[in-house]
Amino acid sequence: MFEWIVRNGILVTVVVLIIAILGLVAAFRIPVQMIPDLEVRTISIRTSWPGATPQDIEKEILIEQEEYLRKIPFTGLQVVRYPAKLRISVP
Repeated sequence: MFEWIVRNGILVTVVVLIIAILGLVAAFRIPVQMIPDLEVRTISIRTSWPGATPQDIEKEILIEQEEYLRKIPFTGLQVVRYPAKLRISVP
């Protein structure tokens, strides 16, 4: 088999080029809807309240931020985290 490929190198090269060109044509003809969106979207919000406890931050800030963020039209929202630390909230 390898001997045939070596003897017919030009024919093999032409066949490989034809297959590569057909592959490129097929790749460019794929509709945009079939190509997945691989962009990762992240929203980070950091609020601080000097001297507040995590419970105060949760009650006064995080709940309102969560309600506001829930109203934004997300497509495919999967995870929402609301950690509250001493004087800082990071929803």
